[in-house]
Amino acid sequence: MAAGFDKNCNSTDSLFDLGYGVVEVGSITPEPQSGNPKPRLSRVEESEAVINRMGLNNVGIDVCKDRLRSRFWKHVINQSKTEKQNATDIATSINRSGIESKLPGINGIKELGSYADYVVINASSPNVKNLGAKSNTDTLEQTICAAIEARDSLPDGKRPPVVIKIGPDNSDEQLHDIANVALKYRVGGIITTNTTRQRPGSLVGDEEKIAETGGLSGAPLKDLSLGTTRKIYKLTGGQIPIIGCGGIGNADDVIAYA
Repeated sequence: MAAGFDKNCNSTDSLFDLGYGVVEVGSITPEPQSGNPKPRLSRVEESEAVINRMGLNNVGIDVCKDRLRSRFWKHVINQSKTEKQNATDIATSINRSGIESKLPGINGIKELGSYADYVVINASSPNVKNLGAKSNTDTLEQTICAAIEARDSLPDGKRPPVVIKIGPDNSDEQLHDIANVALKYRVGGIITTNTTRQRPGSLVGDEEKIAETGGLSGAPLKDLSLGTTRKIYKLTGGQIPIIGCGGIGNADDVIAYA
């Protein structure tokens, strides 16, 4: 489950219970934010699509940190009772989800990184004004270096991989640069992709809704996202794990990404 659904760490366990293996919470900002003015989300039912300009509405890093900490220790204590083991020993060996084979992802390294199995640098956010595809590789490189440095400052055993999240609107040249930077710094993974500002021909329905500003997700995103996934795989030579998402609606879509 990509970021943007469980914005405030309220539904993480429910999503794991539904069968998700990976849930990315947030995005989370240092202070609470209300996001963009409403209305800010449109459903294009005919195309099984959503266009949103939610912004980064969330309750802030302090509340989310408390929720992440509480849910983690709840699972650790329950497991310690079931297996009659010391909770501290379990806490140092288990996933940050507190559940075997379940991985939570998050942004916010210094405050939240200890409660995540990967942390995300979002290099694309089409639902936020003036934050889009990164054409400046120097900026991306500096951001990755800063993120890795912050991650390495965390306590031993709580240093999650740093992952880059990119959008489907990058040019081939930009993807080439992103792949080179990712390989140079051996990032832990690349998420392909975020939503898109494009309105592909497969998007049909209410023209007023389609004309709305924001990031497009849902079925019409799949071809764009899958195309970016294939390009990134080739550019990185399969050396970096890829977390594919965008337009996935059934098992055939999952197999196409695999």
